[in-house]
Amino acid sequence: MKALVDELRARMADELDYRLEARFQTEFAERYEGHPFFRIPKVVPERVVAAGADQRLGRGPALETCSSETGEPRGPPTGG
Repeated sequence: MKALVDELRARMADELDYRLEARFQTEFAERYEGHPFFRIPKVVPERVVAAGADQRLGRGPALETCSSETGEPRGPPTGG
């Protein structure tokens, strides 16, 4: 039981480390930069502190609308 509690404590600390989360989100955004329809909000580095982080608002279609019924990727939405 102690090992489980230790693991949960470590994972919770990771989840609440906003600087670490900001770094991960920045890496994720860099990997998807230029993707035809996925947009990852950019982190605002000067607004990242231990207790929170700001990111730019990104709008787009719901993830479930980004693949066809066959599971094949679809292109970006058209129209408005």
